[in-house]
Amino acid sequence: MLEAVRENDCVGCKQLDVKTSVLDRDPDCPTLSVCSVFIKGDPSDYNDVLNIVKMVDMLTYEIENINVNALKDLKREGKEIYPEPEAQEIIQDKGL
Repeated sequence: MLEAVRENDCVGCKQLDVKTSVLDRDPDCPTLSVCSVFIKGDPSDYNDVLNIVKMVDMLTYEIENINVNALKDLKREGKEIYPEPEAQEIIQDKGL
């Protein structure tokens, strides 16, 4: 499975018969109609990120406000995560 957050990504994956899982706060988000699995949750919440990524083979994301600590822990467990958690941590650090 693949975690995709953009509607276009989900549409493309669906056309290729790739399963997608989406985590979003909004139960009416645009990807709802095209994703394989929708989970209402908060990408900034450690446990929400941990739980959805345990269901998938690879994580991609396009949200700046995602829990980096969860991403780092999942990467240590061997999950494929793109972009890398270390890059996301730099993006989130507005003091640099």
